[in-house]
Amino acid sequence: MSTYHSRAAALAAIALLFAGRGPASAEQPVAAGNARASGAAPLAVATEKTFTAEEISIWRKKLADLAQLPEKTPNGWSKSLVDPARLLTVFPKLRMREGFVLRAYVFKDDANSNGFVWALPADGDFPAAEDCPRIESHFLKPPKPFDALDDSMEAVAGDDSPESYLQATLLRRALKEFGAGWHGVKWGMNRVLDADAWKKTANAEDDPMATQPTSEPSQWKWRAAQPHSWAPEVRMDSTKAVVTFFSYTALYEEGADGEIEKERIIHHTETYRRGKYRPLISEVKIAEGPNSIAF
Repeated sequence: MSTYHSRAAALAAIALLFAGRGPASAEQPVAAGNARASGAAPLAVATEKTFTAEEISIWRKKLADLAQLPEKTPNGWSKSLVDPARLLTVFPKLRMREGFVLRAYVFKDDANSNGFVWALPADGDFPAAEDCPRIESHFLKPPKPFDALDDSMEAVAGDDSPESYLQATLLRRALKEFGAGWHGVKWGMNRVLDADAWKKTANAEDDPMATQPTSEPSQWKWRAAQPHSWAPEVRMDSTKAVVTFFSYTALYEEGADGEIEKERIIHHTETYRRGKYRPLISEVKIAEGPNSIAF
């Protein structure tokens, strides 16, 4: 395994990557859905809409900018000085359900930070972090108010358009990584694909190792057939909406089972009931390479 570059350089490259702009998405009615190459079951659909990686990058950049913590955020646990609800301004097709609000706690340790966002009744108590029950199973033992929903996306509503489900997918990830810095960043290191991972992207010359593989395709091991189409898409029938996309990351991680994760391509599938914005989530590693970024 080779390890390369610092986390700062990698995060800078990701930020530059998000600055690109791309063509409009395409929507078309279809008679029946085609399975993705990684083995997903076919879905009989009424609507299929594809998006570009650059469209998604624009949204992600806006979300990341809005979620940044101010410098005056104190070390340790505190209530967030940034309102997490501002992230919904990126997505006009989404809104908070009536009677609910978003609240956040953040943990900061110099450059490292993590945020935890909760949906609460609008009249619910939002106590100081030290007065909250804690989630003992998490290594940071984050505070969770008594009235908080288990999943903040249960308090999110939308207009039932294909865009709303893709945007819910991005919002959920942004809320999960709200205020994250340095070692708190994980999803921020994933590049959403609309072509194979070796395709050069805008600003890739600034740090190509942070955005696409430096290894050759022949060095990779594929666990599934390569996709016929890499484009992010939303496919809808009368009862459900299915969001699928692929991402590449080189972030070094050690799993709970001791497995070492190096660079990899992941097939993401998120299935929503129409009109609901809490998904069933599937993430399958379809290919792995020899390199990694370690911090």
